[in-house]
Amino acid sequence: MYAQFRDRAGNTANALALTEMVEDMPDQHTITAIAGENGTIIPSGEVSVYSGEDMRFTLTPDNGYEVDRVLANGQPVTSDGNICTLRDVSANGSVSVTFRPESVVSYRIDSDM
Repeated sequence: MYAQFRDRAGNTANALALTEMVEDMPDQHTITAIAGENGTIIPSGEVSVYSGEDMRFTLTPDNGYEVDRVLANGQPVTSDGNICTLRDVSANGSVSVTFRPESVVSYRIDSDM
């Protein structure tokens, strides 16, 4: 940008302003990650992610527990083992996980021989 100034006496002054070109940064969104009792989600709390990127969460149950439900924005989603991936993030949102006691399978063995 270039500007020229003239005062009342007719003197002129030339000013030069430098314009810097900056690439647009993609939008950032906040995902709030919450784990219920008896386990953790990593990362947790408020997590920033750029628009269009995926966000991966690790779901870790305490000993004796397993993943019960995973919700993204209040809707059930499937996890791949203990990994939950939100794909192509385009808005703020949330992910939450609950844990339940591990399922126990019992067998009865009779010894009537």
